[in-house]
Amino acid sequence: MSLSPKPPLVGLSLAACILLSPGCAPDLSRYKGDGAITAMPFFLNPGVQLEFEPFTLSEPFERTYSIEALPAVHDQVYFVQLVVYDPGELKIESDSPIRFGLSGFLEIEAVTVSGHAVFRERWSPEETGWSASGPPLVALAGTIRTAIPASVVKSSDPPQAIRISWVPSTGVLPKKAALRLRAGGTT
Repeated sequence: MSLSPKPPLVGLSLAACILLSPGCAPDLSRYKGDGAITAMPFFLNPGVQLEFEPFTLSEPFERTYSIEALPAVHDQVYFVQLVVYDPGELKIESDSPIRFGLSGFLEIEAVTVSGHAVFRERWSPEETGWSASGPPLVALAGTIRTAIPASVVKSSDPPQAIRISWVPSTGVLPKKAALRLRAGGTT
């Protein structure tokens, strides 16, 4: 009995079936935390977005949100960002970070069930620079360190809460912002 190699199409078909099966989509039904959790249906990399209630950047804001039973999304990292809707005029100068005139200090901390910090970062997005995305234009503040690794989500000491603190500088416009966690859903 001789084994003949399978045509490449069979392997590709099998990979597509595995990739597109319902088992690949994150299970959101077990999430018990705060915020609005939604699936990001992208066939190559389905993901999850979790967004909390908006607040006004012209006023101090501090909240702690439960993220109990945060679903694992393959081996994807949850990126944690402050999202500013309709941030205003983009200010770009040569050799300077992107600015919107939204000065203040942002602190974000994620902690596990046992109380260990996954990360804790404090910075001024206006000084270090915002990211911009759109349309419609949104400003994003986050760093490579404001992320929750998949290994922590899947661990025996998973993330339990996330805390945000915003302290505005004088004269900041009353723009709406919200804390967002996102894993997968894009290429």
